[in-house]
Amino acid sequence: MEAKDVSRKISWKLNKKTLIVVYNALIGSIIDYGFFILFHVSQTNIQKLQVIQNTCFKSIYHLPYDIPSTSTFWPSRGPKG
Repeated sequence: MEAKDVSRKISWKLNKKTLIVVYNALIGSIIDYGFFILFHVSQTNIQKLQVIQNTCFKSIYHLPYDIPSTSTFWPSRGPKG
């Protein structure tokens, strides 16, 4: 099962604050600690990471999955409470 599928299944059962904690623990921490290697990662893999991140944000904020994701739409360092 993919991360975005898991995100969709649990997102409506947990409150926003809990979802933000889960995001920061599981995804935000990987992005923060892996920041320095992102310069050596292919654009394809960065795009895959962006898809997962966008799906998580949409789950947390209860947004439809079919709206476009733009970099100016999301908070700069991930979701906040």
